[in-house]
Amino acid sequence: MIEHVIRWLQTTRGSGVILILLLLGLWQFSALYIMDTPTWPPVTRIFTAWYENVADGTLVKHLLATFWRQMLGYFLAVALGISVGLGYFTLLAERTFKVPDMYAGIFTLALFGYVLNRLFLIGESRLIRWHQESSGRG
Repeated sequence: MIEHVIRWLQTTRGSGVILILLLLGLWQFSALYIMDTPTWPPVTRIFTAWYENVADGTLVKHLLATFWRQMLGYFLAVALGISVGLGYFTLLAERTFKVPDMYAGIFTLALFGYVLNRLFLIGESRLIRWHQESSGRG
């Protein structure tokens, strides 16, 4: 009997399922009896909220909006990369040993990333009310 169980655990995904269930059980136990914080909710509360969001269509609506934003950002980045060609400019400068031009391209890409990050942080702080509280900016 024990050999059959061991063989089953080795040849199927049963051990992984058991591990996940044990970790979820440990999480549930710790959330109910050890940690009493809002940042560590019980697993049952998470599954309940997930089911409610799936049932009323909220989750699907937000997933579609997220997918749309991702694709829009991706295609804008591709269009910008093709038209501006900073990556091509930097590689060409590297291959032709134009070191100042190469570093100018690298600096431009880094500056673009920094400015884009700042713009996202500003938009996030204006659109999401709890952002200022959680980020410590105040």
